[in-house]
Formats: sequence, structure tokens, C-alpha cells
Amino acid sequence: MSWRRPPALSEAQSRRVADELLRLAAQANRKVVQLDFEVRRSQRPFLARTIGAIRARLDPSIALSVTALASWCLDDYWLHQIAADEVVPMAFRMGPAQHALRARLLQQGGFTRARCGAAIGFSSDEPMMAVREGRRYYFSPQAWSAARWQALRRAPRSTIPSRL
Repeated sequence: MSWRRPPALSEAQSRRVADELLRLAAQANRKVVQLDFEVRRSQRPFLARTIGAIRARLDPSIALSVTALASWCLDDYWLHQIAADEVVPMAFRMGPAQHALRARLLQQGGFTRARCGAAIGFSSDEPMMAVREGRRYYFSPQAWSAARWQALRRAPRSTIPSRL
């Protein structure tokens, strides 16, 4: 979506997002599907309704995971009532305050909000952090390869804030 000219989000668009995710989930042989959808503050009700609609229609044996901006799991927390089974705070590309946020996350051992402590997302092109979250998701701005995955697995974890 364009941040300069955001769309007016409608119920029809919510249904379309839900329909597409459910279509893809039906074709996969996975136990988890993930929705990655960033919104502005004014669009949060749309995202919450869309997540609720997906969870209501998704096979109960399939978990619904949603990504979240780091700020949504820190001082701008609003995810306490969404219908997702898992929230994955994205610990990368955290904007101008990224160094302070990385230091804070390292000091507190990761995200501490109720819905945000079970998983964490990293980018393959930024230093990882040594945090206590259990499940880790890795995102890459480039196509994955076996070599890229092996290099990522061998990469050291930051214990001090990184200057990118």
C-alpha cells in the first residue's frame, strides 16, 4: 500500500484478503499460515476485523500467525484482543530509533508484551539479536538459497546494539 496515498479500506477488501489467505492455506500442507499486513493507526480496526474474519473461517487445526511492527509490541501496543494465534514482532527495519530499540530489546531480553513474546522476526540482511523468544522467523529481501540459509544459521547473534 502507498503510505502517501493510503487506500480507504472496505469490508469488500477485508473479505478479499481473507479469501486469498484461506485459498492459499487450503493449498498448503502446513499447520501455520501467516499474514504480513502493516497498517497506519487509523487502519488498525480494519486489520483487527480482517484477522478475526480469517480466524473464524480458518480450519481450527491451522494456526494463524500475524507479523507486527516492533512498535506495536513496545510502547504502541494494541494487539491484546486480535484473534491471531501468534504475533511475530519484526525486529528489523525499525526506523530512525532502531539503535535505541535494539538496545532496549537486548536489555529486556526481547519483547515482553503478553501477545508478543512467543516469536520474533529477523531479516537476513541485518544483525540478529540474542533474545529469549522461542520461535524465530527469518525474512530475506532476496530469494532464499541453501547457501544463504546456512550462512544465516552460522551468523553470530548481537549482544550489543549494531550500527547499520
